[in-house]
Amino acid sequence: MECPKCHSHNAHLCSMAHEQGTTTTVTYGGAGRGSFDSTSQTTTALGKRAAPPKSGMPVRVAFTAITGFLFLSALIAGHGDSGAYGGVAFLFLLFAAAAYLLYRKVKSLPQYNLERERWEKSWICAACGNIFAPETAAE
Repeated sequence: MECPKCHSHNAHLCSMAHEQGTTTTVTYGGAGRGSFDSTSQTTTALGKRAAPPKSGMPVRVAFTAITGFLFLSALIAGHGDSGAYGGVAFLFLLFAAAAYLLYRKVKSLPQYNLERERWEKSWICAACGNIFAPETAAE
């Protein structure tokens, strides 16, 4: 495949460039009664540039942040005379937050699928870093 920008023939599918540019290292160790394992991942600059699209905010991060906020809100609301209502309010707010996160994830799914499909068909030039679709390149 020829890069339309610099005309180099050193182009690869983005998925291949990302996979080849990413290395995962697992380390095991220990002494005496203690042991550990550690996993680290390094990616080259070309591998990072060729990475797949991100699917938005991870649900786990958003859920943790919203749950923490709602828990504190419920504690503050339940601090007065309405102690029993604080727990019910917390559960309701937790359910509402989970429903909102699910709605956001489902709403952004079609856009992510389009971006992912485009990425799977894209090529990256190892010479200049240009990312292009096969339709725009001369073979």
